[in-house]
Amino acid sequence: MSAEVKGDKLKEDFDDLLTCTICLEIFKEPKYLPCLHTFCKSCINTYINSTVKDNNPSGFKCPVCRRSVSIDDEKPDTWANNLPGNHFILSLIDRRSIQKSEKLCDTCTLENISQKAHSFCTVCEEAYCESCQRCHKLYKMSRTHKLVPITDIKADTSISDLFKHVTCKEHPDKTIEVNCQDHSKPCCTVCATVHHRKCEQVVTIDKAATGIKASEKAKNLLTTLTETSKTLGKVLQKQKTNKENFENGIETVLQEITTLREKVCKHLNELEQKLRDEAKSRRKEKLIKLDDETTDLSSLKNIVDNWKSLFEACISQGSEIQCLIKMDEILNNLSQTENDISQLLREIRTLSVKFEYKDIISEITSLGSLVLNEHLPSIPGVKIANYHTGKIRIVFTIDVTINAVSGIFFNNDIILTHHTQKKIVYYDSKGQQQEHLNIPNCSTDVAKVNQ
Repeated sequence: MSAEVKGDKLKEDFDDLLTCTICLEIFKEPKYLPCLHTFCKSCINTYINSTVKDNNPSGFKCPVCRRSVSIDDEKPDTWANNLPGNHFILSLIDRRSIQKSEKLCDTCTLENISQKAHSFCTVCEEAYCESCQRCHKLYKMSRTHKLVPITDIKADTSISDLFKHVTCKEHPDKTIEVNCQDHSKPCCTVCATVHHRKCEQVVTIDKAATGIKASEKAKNLLTTLTETSKTLGKVLQKQKTNKENFENGIETVLQEITTLREKVCKHLNELEQKLRDEAKSRRKEKLIKLDDETTDLSSLKNIVDNWKSLFEACISQGSEIQCLIKMDEILNNLSQTENDISQLLREIRTLSVKFEYKDIISEITSLGSLVLNEHLPSIPGVKIANYHTGKIRIVFTIDVTINAVSGIFFNNDIILTHHTQKKIVYYDSKGQQQEHLNIPNCSTDVAKVNQ
């Protein structure tokens, strides 16, 4: 029962660590990147081949955090295979399988045979069935290896000591055996011989790891990570709120723009209707006047036409006396009629109409402006240095006799370049010189390169 509960708790606590974020399944051949994100070998290989399109690629970006991963090899097909394997994740998977009685024989699995594991080799860190266990004990190289029954492992409260061996990143076929204290770097014996033979503090990995879980350094790191995680959680929540507020603000702005447009349209419609009403009113007024003038003209024309017809008839059909009488009658009325015609013609106006508009379209270049305010947020636990208003405090001084000096902070220590003296000098966190390195050329600066 306890093993089952422990296995469930392991799954509950670390299931996310054991699941590939690409295929969402338990890792198969886990490979990890410099940012420590882990993926199945096949998954990261597919991702690399699908995203790297350059003719001369120099690397790719992590699918999770988007950090760049530099690769020297020119063939992307080989990148996934060259990534270091995550043996810690493998040990967690093995641990969970053992505690849940699901662990199969590793040797048989290579032959695509599913055989339940019977024991676990603490040296090879592999599980074996009864048959493979017997063979393992017969081989000269492995006959002295310690084999622990799976049942004993399940009953034990801690099985962390079963997974002590970690392979070297630079030499995957070698296990890490020593730790360089000068560079804070665990390595295999080959690395120690090649890269750290001049280092003063090189100890065995067992000695370096003794009590590391309970050390202040581990506690401080866990505290730092916990506090950083909490702070980032607060920042993330604040950023989500910021995003939500910004989106709501944009929606408000869009609605205000729509409202302004509606008000402008309403005002334009009112102005349009006012002009239309004026045009209709003037049309009615002028048409009445034109109709009246037309009626008067028609009446006068009828009078004149009638007189013309009568006089023509008198000339052609009447007597001399009749013509005389009719002519006098017409002449007596003609003067008044001519006056009426003259008066009417003076009042007649030729009408035309056109629309003279104000060029408001070219004058209106904007309905307004978008004002975007940005300011530093107030986040508990996060201090943001203001170099304009802040103060600089001198902790200590380092006495140098030359002017051309530059350097960096490295693991709480200081590394300076002395340009004219052609050397690099190492100081501790208190400003005391510890050692120096002579170099053949004048160096103007130094930088830390992650590899």
